[in-house]
Amino acid sequence: MAVWKQKNKWRAEVYVEGRRIATRGGFDRKKDAQNWHDEITVQYRVDPTKFDKQKDPKAFEDLLEMFKKLHLPTVRPLTQQRYLIDIEQRIAPFFAHMKLGKISTPLIESFKVELMGELKPKSVNNCLFTLKLMLNKAVEWRLIKESSYLIKALKLDHSKRLEWWDDKDHIRRFLEEAKRRSRYYPAFLLALDTGMRLGEIVGLSKKDIDFDRGRIHVWRQWSDKLQKYGPPKHGIDRWIDINPQGHLAAELKAAVKKSSHSEALFLTRTGQRGSKKDLTH
Repeated sequence: MAVWKQKNKWRAEVYVEGRRIATRGGFDRKKDAQNWHDEITVQYRVDPTKFDKQKDPKAFEDLLEMFKKLHLPTVRPLTQQRYLIDIEQRIAPFFAHMKLGKISTPLIESFKVELMGELKPKSVNNCLFTLKLMLNKAVEWRLIKESSYLIKALKLDHSKRLEWWDDKDHIRRFLEEAKRRSRYYPAFLLALDTGMRLGEIVGLSKKDIDFDRGRIHVWRQWSDKLQKYGPPKHGIDRWIDINPQGHLAAELKAAVKKSSHSEALFLTRTGQRGSKKDLTH
């Protein structure tokens, strides 16, 4: 018997010979979900054909399965992970028991309101984008004829805020303090001088720096969550020029000599690869 708790509600699924014939969520009590499961099981035994006729290939759960099988393998691992977080933690609990044809603009607005109580505006919009992508795929895969919904993203405040790195005096004081107190001073200097992303800096390998020609090859980035390399943003590698005789090159040479790791430059006190968290705290 498949009965389990989903957030603060109970859900039940009925399987026969490994095939799911019915599913339902939203029960307040486990006993209610169990009774529904048992009732459906009895009904199936009496008339199995009834369930074949009622089986709806346009359930949102069918879209979930197709999205994971057909679309997720086509995107980068980090993007897959972001989609899965939105799907498994937010979208599926809200929509999984519904039919695609029942999804409407008011329903999506209710979902958005629920998200706003848990997430920051940008994260709300990311989740709405994932939902919109899934529903567009439902049209593409002919699970529904057309989209009859409207998804409105939240308006974000894009006004320019003055950050500490916008002030040269602040940058100078930060680097002076970092050089005195932090083992990651070369990483901070690298970020400010080249604009490299944090994942690219954490994953920078010794062999990626050509000190003779004065350039750095950025062709991958390190993921703390996946604990492996992935392609850089947009999948495009690039070369960054540095002054072979400059201060940055000297600090990077010192980092290479100091590092006991086979490839990583920026290490923790225990000799492990530094993480994004290490560099930002």
